[in-house]
Amino acid sequence: DVYKRQLVILMHMGCNFGTWELPSLSASARPKHLKRIAEEFPDLKLIAAHLGGYTPFLPGKLLDEAIEVVNSSDNIYLDISAVYIEELIQKAIEEIGDDRLLFGSDYPAIANFCDRHTGLKNCVGWFASLDISLEAKQKIFGKNAREMLELGGRDGS
Repeated sequence: DVYKRQLVILMHMGCNFGTWELPSLSASARPKHLKRIAEEFPDLKLIAAHLGGYTPFLPGKLLDEAIEVVNSSDNIYLDISAVYIEELIQKAIEEIGDDRLLFGSDYPAIANFCDRHTGLKNCVGWFASLDISLEAKQKIFGKNAREMLELGGRDGS
């Protein structure tokens, strides 16, 4: 029973809507499909990667859909991996709050920014520089993940 409560699935969401991934092949990778899973498995924690949809060509294309899904289910979270656009993160905070957002980097996939040569320094530095509250940064950077995984605080409580 303890293990059932602690199950977490992180899912890649969206597609590039361009040459790398055909939308027809990625139709199932939309945030709207998580709602049914969240309802059928309320103890399962779902993380929609990339603020609900990765696309360097149309950033934020699926963010409204992801926000709607997160607001409809208590067990869906969004990570911010590979979304280095402050306005999109601010929009997510404004519309769903900062309790179900998680830091993610997409390391080592972002060439010349967050890769095997640069490490996580740029990703973490960028996140630290955002114009959001210190409390939101602390939650997104680790507190939310600890709570979601039921790990307790820094002192192990």
